[in-house]
Amino acid sequence: MCGRFTRTTAPARFAEIAGAVLRDHLAPSYNIAPTQKALVVREHPESGEREMVALRWGLIPHWANDAKFGARTINARTDTVATKPAFRDAFKRHRCLVATDGWYEWRVAGKSKIPTYIRHVDAHGEPEPVFFGGLWSHWYDPAVEDAHALETFTVLTREASPALTHVHDRMPFVIAPPAWDAWLDRRLTDRTKVEALLEAALLERYLAYPVSTYVNSPRNDGEKCVEEVREQLS
Repeated sequence: MCGRFTRTTAPARFAEIAGAVLRDHLAPSYNIAPTQKALVVREHPESGEREMVALRWGLIPHWANDAKFGARTINARTDTVATKPAFRDAFKRHRCLVATDGWYEWRVAGKSKIPTYIRHVDAHGEPEPVFFGGLWSHWYDPAVEDAHALETFTVLTREASPALTHVHDRMPFVIAPPAWDAWLDRRLTDRTKVEALLEAALLERYLAYPVSTYVNSPRNDGEKCVEEVREQLS
């Protein structure tokens, strides 16, 4: 499960890392929630140019009748993404990278749920930006004549790294850099070859620590969301 994440590194830095043209700018956010916009890297569906754009979180497949569908599709499981109707078309041609600095999970401790912030760190123990593997889609509201396309995305999830199972049994699919090019390649449509990319996950070197329940509300943002706190169980 991934229901909240952060993106505070500058968009230009993420675009540089991914070798993408920066199309959209978004302010930093310490508490990105479903239905909000986030930055993703994709291949443009017509030109093939790699670009970074702002899409809404919660994938709406092209055949959906209502935008509310996206509330059920903020995550796609790696073990079923290739076959589930909501995701299988996007899995074939509309794969993307979701720019992030880390994410939140709520660890169960007795009767409490402890919000926990998780970041990937480099070989020196310093936090570093990464990308979630994601899917994107464009949708036209059938109830609106000449509707503009609404572009949305989902975050893939997988079984948690052994280093993080004490927090949650699942985690986002943090995709390893060597797999980025193939993951974004719209010409790669062979299901077996695409599924093989799901094994290219970063599973080591994570920093996880408790944060305050301030992050529980999607209306809250700012550095307070990621400040480490001493656990107080109720």
